[in-house]
Amino acid sequence: MYQSSRLFLFTAIFVIINIFSSMFYTRLDLTQGQIYTLSASTKKIIEELPSGIEILAFVTEDLPAQYVTSQTQLNDKLDEYNRLSGGKLTISYKDPAKDTETEKLASSFGIPSLDLQSVEKDQVQIKKAYFGLAVVKDATSTKENSSSPLDKYEKYEVLPVVSSLDTLEYDLASMLLKVGSDSLPKIGFLTGHGEHTFEPQNQYTGMTTSDPRADYPLQSELSRNYEIKMIDLSVENNDSSDSDSLGEIKTLIIAGPTQSIPDDQAEKIHDYIKNGGNAIMLIDGFNINTQYGLLASSLPISFDNLLSPYGVSIEPQIVADANSGMATFNQGYMSYSIPYPFFIKVTNLNRDNSITRDLESFILPWTSPLKYDNSDQITTLATSSEHIQLLSETDVTTSGESTDAAPATQKEPISLDPNQDFNISSSKQTPAKLIAEINSNDGSGKVIIAGDSDFVVQGGENSVLFMNMIDSLSLGDDLIQIRSKAVTDRPLKDLSETEKNSIRWGLIICVPLVFVIYGFYRRWQRNKHKSIII
Repeated sequence: MYQSSRLFLFTAIFVIINIFSSMFYTRLDLTQGQIYTLSASTKKIIEELPSGIEILAFVTEDLPAQYVTSQTQLNDKLDEYNRLSGGKLTISYKDPAKDTETEKLASSFGIPSLDLQSVEKDQVQIKKAYFGLAVVKDATSTKENSSSPLDKYEKYEVLPVVSSLDTLEYDLASMLLKVGSDSLPKIGFLTGHGEHTFEPQNQYTGMTTSDPRADYPLQSELSRNYEIKMIDLSVENNDSSDSDSLGEIKTLIIAGPTQSIPDDQAEKIHDYIKNGGNAIMLIDGFNINTQYGLLASSLPISFDNLLSPYGVSIEPQIVADANSGMATFNQGYMSYSIPYPFFIKVTNLNRDNSITRDLESFILPWTSPLKYDNSDQITTLATSSEHIQLLSETDVTTSGESTDAAPATQKEPISLDPNQDFNISSSKQTPAKLIAEINSNDGSGKVIIAGDSDFVVQGGENSVLFMNMIDSLSLGDDLIQIRSKAVTDRPLKDLSETEKNSIRWGLIICVPLVFVIYGFYRRWQRNKHKSIII
């Protein structure tokens, strides 16, 4: 009787807990980036959505066993979106494998069928499945007798395959912003001075371009949240419509010009910023020659007319840092990867600024330090470590062709040889300033300045940094917080040689010593026990 009462009591408690858990929702997320909890930015985006937006989940119900966990996580995430929207957002699950019309709709969206491998009854089978999303907004009126199933939607964005659940929150936030907005903010890339441009989007893989500066691989990602315009401020192309287009730009990106910017064009940029426009200025101080040895030669031009109004200049130096990233070099038919001090692994970041707050590290290749003329309105976003070396060109005197000719002086390029002795681990000096943000109080826009433009090409967290810059100036901080949650790089703390030796000898001596002491203690305990028995 007593056992039955206890069983009834435990069952009743279990039922009551389940009833209350279904009525009150809470989640405990102990991860550092709260990666399993929707961020405050996502909640804000959902709250500001207009009505009539729907998320279509094209997911096969009976996926192979190895994909069930991903399916469960996706369903949980979508249910949380639905709960937060308060009915404003509709979630619909569709299985194209079971319905012809749904399959046609998925095909119209460009959501492909996947051939997944499954093991059933000890046999390997290939199963047709779908795992994609579409965010849609219904059109106010549809065409009669329309042959396309997409005509009933005013706007739509598609994620053909949910390949990474770590970035799903950012992907959905971008899609919801694009579908829920009347128009996308515009960003501009300055052209006409040898700047970096986008990698050409071409259906033929392996096709290269004759322009070596067309190497920014971010056009498709930027197009999700922005309307991209190429801005040419040259006199012959600058009519009234071009002037108006610059005024529409939220953020102007100046990505590594290799030719001087004329004073009249620099003045237009300054006027644009004074009127509230924002700018990202990625200015290289050197030309890197990788064909005939690794050499760095200073550009024979100055960008003082562009930078001087903001109290920042690019020093004629290159930073080598003991805290470095890996670089791959070819030697004959062999390739090898080594830590390369000219590829600075930046970990000293401003944790009070949204651009760098949630980043762990990124790489700046062949970068030049910044110098501040007036630091009142300048915020440093990133600095090097204390163990650095600043290299600059040296003056070399050469004799003339004839004995009567006066000797000439020329600059000797900086050697970027990875095998040279940098001797920077033991020395300390003031960290170099690498990225700065200028924020004036007179109504002008913000300006971000860096002494390197090639970091964007590296991809990975470097792309996250660049996207954070654009988002911060163009959209605010909503997307930055979401994107940075997926960053997983955890660099080790930079240790001095003394600290490294202490850890090394501690492991060699102290760990075995602990076991020896424990062994003597155990032996003493046994001897003590034997003496008591006797």
